[in-house]
Amino acid sequence: MHLNNSSDIEKKILLIGIITSTFFLIGISISRILYPFDYGGYEAGIWSPAFLSAHGVNPYKMNLTTNPPYTMAPYGIAYYGIVGLGLRIIGIQFWFARIISMICVLICSICISKITFHFTGCKNKAMLSIFLFISQFPIQSWIGVQRPDLLALSFSFLGITIALTQNPSGKYLKIILLLLVQAFFLGAAILTRQICILPVGVVAGWYFLNKQYTRLIIFLLLIASFLSVVFTWLNKTSDGGYYWQQWLMPGTVEKNFEIGKEHFLTFVKSPVIIGIIFLTILIWANKKNKSEQTTPYTTLILVYLIMSFILSAVTASRIGSNINYYLELTAIITLIIPLYIARIENSLASKNIYLLILIFILLSLSFTGLRICRGEYFRWQALPYFNEIVTTIEQKTPENQPAYSDYPELIVAANRLYFFNDFVQYDGRAPKQHLLFNEVLSSGKLSAIVTASEDTPLGYYRYKLSN
Repeated sequence: MHLNNSSDIEKKILLIGIITSTFFLIGISISRILYPFDYGGYEAGIWSPAFLSAHGVNPYKMNLTTNPPYTMAPYGIAYYGIVGLGLRIIGIQFWFARIISMICVLICSICISKITFHFTGCKNKAMLSIFLFISQFPIQSWIGVQRPDLLALSFSFLGITIALTQNPSGKYLKIILLLLVQAFFLGAAILTRQICILPVGVVAGWYFLNKQYTRLIIFLLLIASFLSVVFTWLNKTSDGGYYWQQWLMPGTVEKNFEIGKEHFLTFVKSPVIIGIIFLTILIWANKKNKSEQTTPYTTLILVYLIMSFILSAVTASRIGSNINYYLELTAIITLIIPLYIARIENSLASKNIYLLILIFILLSLSFTGLRICRGEYFRWQALPYFNEIVTTIEQKTPENQPAYSDYPELIVAANRLYFFNDFVQYDGRAPKQHLLFNEVLSSGKLSAIVTASEDTPLGYYRYKLSN
């Protein structure tokens, strides 16, 4: 099997795999886009700062955290601005940002395939990269969700793709323009999710390894200037709240390495990743020249892979983390595998094993896809429970009195004002705000408290739902 020539069998398997993965992703996304309540990732916590951003108010202002309706903003201004645009044009809903996350998966797939084709010259390997990316559990789990992760990943890979696939020679004006676009996209990634710093190092490393020092310096100056201006403006107009909420407070979040271990095992034990591990072993076993010289690209992507794994493992150990912390690593894996398959000198020692592994991955993605679809089914089955919460709040609370919920959309659906947009931020991460949170919940001034806590605040009684 000559790896740089098209294989009909390989192509058919990959095409079936891409179609199958797309089928599941579209089905999962439609279910989530139509679902009126939170997916389970505290999506509605984004609404309050996003609404402020859309109306020209800095959501990181310190006084917003300690005055009604009590708002904290843990994510980047770019994401709040995009979600806020949907809120301002359409009104309060989830579907606008959920559709955006779906589009972001498409953008990432295009970027990954373009990079792969650029360095391998093989359409099958570009298809393989798409197949491996969209079949993985973190993508299936996180698509169609109002969260910043996939938007940040798409910004990152747009910047990386432009840098890695651009013509090394060209007109000076075009080079400057492309550097500006790269700096914008990679800066937007950091302004969406502040831990997206590795892609900047990838682009800088690419220019360094290729001895394009002028481009390296211009790129670093552009992105540093862009971010410095935005950071300074946000921090100045928020009385230091931006620096505190975006950079200082995340560092104080308690880490639990049992949680990190659980997320890591969830990632590596997913059937598709097991298939990718088999594929990696097969590639290594059939690599004829173990000492073949690496290229700048392979060196760069390997370093990126290692650094991303370390960053994912550490950040995924934070209290409140989820499998989304492995999204970037997922994308990098799908770059490295097709590349090394294409670099095997003549052929794989066992063509049949390679094809069987692809079939195994195809079956695996179907298995995980069905599991997630099953979860979507039960989510819809739980809809009467949440509708009853909304109805109860409407019937048993005064219209002019605020309420609190771990999931604010339940209060919004009942046409009530909600306090504390993001209980994860208020529930212990900031001592002053945490104290205020407890004081307000125990003050008796809220008409209802919807929470998973077993403790009943003084002055309140438990209401038993029929569902």
